[in-house]
Amino acid sequence: MSLRSRLLLMAFLCVLPVWLGYGCIIYFSYDAKRSELIGHAQDTARALRQAVETKLAGVDSALVALGTSGSLASGDFAAFHTQTRTLLREFEGADIILAAPDGQQVVNSYREFGDPLPKRKNIDVLRKVYDTGRSQLSGPFKGAITGRWLVGIDQPVWSGATIAYSLGMTFPVDSFEKLLVDQSLPAGWVATILSAERVVLARSFNSQVHVGKHVDETIVVAEAYQGVEVASESTNLDGNRMLNAYSMSPTYGWVVLVGMPMSELEAPLRRWLIWAAVLSALLALSVFGIARINSMAISREFTSLLTSIGRFRRNDPVDMGSFNLREARDLGGVLEATFRQIDVEAAGRMAAQKALERHKENLEELVDARTGELRRANLYIRNIIDSMPSVLVCVDRDMNITQINDHAAKMIGMTREECEGRPLHELFPHFELSADNVSRVIFERRPDHSVHQEVSQDGEKRHVDIVIYPLVTNCVDGAVVRVDDVTDRVRLEFMMMQAEKMMSLGGMAAGIAHEVNNPLSIILQSVQIAQRRVSPELEANGQAARDAGTDLEAVRRYLEDRGILTSLEDIREAAGRAANIVKTMLTFSRKDDSPKAACDMAAVAESAVADVQNDVHLRQNHGLGDVSIRIEHDGLGHPTLCSESLMHQVFVNILRNAVYALDSQEEKVRRPEIVVKVWKADGQVNVSVSDTGPGMSPIVARRVFEPFFTTKKVGDGTGLGMSISYFIVTKIHGGSISVDSSPESGTTFTVSLPLSCAFPRTTV
Repeated sequence: MSLRSRLLLMAFLCVLPVWLGYGCIIYFSYDAKRSELIGHAQDTARALRQAVETKLAGVDSALVALGTSGSLASGDFAAFHTQTRTLLREFEGADIILAAPDGQQVVNSYREFGDPLPKRKNIDVLRKVYDTGRSQLSGPFKGAITGRWLVGIDQPVWSGATIAYSLGMTFPVDSFEKLLVDQSLPAGWVATILSAERVVLARSFNSQVHVGKHVDETIVVAEAYQGVEVASESTNLDGNRMLNAYSMSPTYGWVVLVGMPMSELEAPLRRWLIWAAVLSALLALSVFGIARINSMAISREFTSLLTSIGRFRRNDPVDMGSFNLREARDLGGVLEATFRQIDVEAAGRMAAQKALERHKENLEELVDARTGELRRANLYIRNIIDSMPSVLVCVDRDMNITQINDHAAKMIGMTREECEGRPLHELFPHFELSADNVSRVIFERRPDHSVHQEVSQDGEKRHVDIVIYPLVTNCVDGAVVRVDDVTDRVRLEFMMMQAEKMMSLGGMAAGIAHEVNNPLSIILQSVQIAQRRVSPELEANGQAARDAGTDLEAVRRYLEDRGILTSLEDIREAAGRAANIVKTMLTFSRKDDSPKAACDMAAVAESAVADVQNDVHLRQNHGLGDVSIRIEHDGLGHPTLCSESLMHQVFVNILRNAVYALDSQEEKVRRPEIVVKVWKADGQVNVSVSDTGPGMSPIVARRVFEPFFTTKKVGDGTGLGMSISYFIVTKIHGGSISVDSSPESGTTFTVSLPLSCAFPRTTV
């Protein structure tokens, strides 16, 4: 390739990065613009979806409240008709329909009460309400009376254990169209609301033309109805190419689609391409022109330089001033000096040969000194390896031991020399190592960290990490096996995992308790008011009964015969028990305010045993009558400062779990037994609960204190008992609780509380 061609190629290579840079800038600018528009559209879709959900949730709440109307319960449909019209003042353009199971309308707020009413058109939605007993949201349909496009929400109206009516509110889809138009979308943007059946409910543009149309996956991708917020390009119902963003309502299954015209992306792209083409052309013409001019000048200088080389060889004089380029003049001077230097170097070779021989002698002395240093370094490294607490074994491809450190040799009771040359699996059979693993490490030249093993050493379970490193020495392939005892680390990780799980329990309990407490208060207050309204102790109740044409005693006999008074009392007791549960959960979510006093742990344990033995549910359903429960203590009493009620709950939780465990055994032991022991040791009061049940696997034992973890059948437990007990013992009382169990060997829970009066501050 000529010099001129190379210069032109260099010019092309200089321009090429600029072209590529223009291309990258255009691509990333387009991508950034597209991402910006998609993000804006996605935010708009989410906002519209939340507005739609808020509107539908308001309708749901209104229907639920209206369904509890006393007029509806008493069959006074005229009064109920008036109530529906009063409610509809808050829902412009909506109608309320009360329908019987056959679809016949009973009340229609759009008609005057008493006018003849037709059957419901959307009978499928009505059937779903009666089949499922839950609220149903319809797609768009035309009203039987108004002929308008409507959307309906139906709620079941219960009469005892059966559904008496379907109470629905229909409202025109125009309200959704107004909601979309009020968003003031950018010019050309179109927002669409689609039902769960892919039917158009409302659009911000041309809505009246497309309401009720079904759209396929060419317009709305399938992922939009799977809750995935994606973006796609398609042609909309108006025939325009759009970039779409979707947001699905997880509650109602509707999808909000926001589309923007592709022209918002394509117009900037065209402008960028035109500017890039113009600038690239101008740059290319400039660079190639300059390269051609310079290549011609350099070619002339090289021709003159070749002529000068011939003059140097003949020792003829050369005029260096005849060269126009400074580089050519410099090169001519170098060539002249080079020819002169060749003569000088020939004389210096002989002197260099003698110096090389002297240097060889010095190198031999240096090699001897370095060999001694390497021998000492090898011994030092050997001492380091032998001092390591890890097991280090070098093996060849056949899994035969080539090197071994002192720690590994002492583990198997042999010397290093006795181990070398013997198979690895013969000396270390308890390690899970295979020739395939070693061969793979040697072949791939990558360490293998994948082996974590539990081994038994001196009757104790230990955890080890096994790492295999590739080794190449003296052109012989092999591997280094390192075994580290990580038992302490595994145990520490387990303890940290339990502590972190319990940290979240307090916040969880507070949230649940506060959410449940308000409806419980309403239930208790309502039941108490109902009981007072039929109490013969209040003269006003008797007077009201007489004004109604009856007497209070007759009303009470009716309520007693129908079991209503008993049901009210059951509701009051159940709500009271739930309130106690809420109170307990709130105790765990904040600093413990329950009173603490000196309590005899043996007495608390005996009280818990008595409560469990009197548990009718355990006796009837879980074989408590066959279980022997006994308590052992020295009778001296071991008072400790604690909350007696909370510790009583802890022991009841453990005892109930023991009864469940004994009942779950496939092969019953001859005499199922639970033993409770109380003793004092090391400044602590210890209480253990042992059973002869099936025991736990290591996995279950590791998770036993996790919130909501349970091995019981569905309905028998929530998985909160042991996590709450862990919180009471460790966080509120500053004690400890542990479990000792293995399959087929029973289980023992041990609770230890300090005898001192110092308790930790509980914060959540």
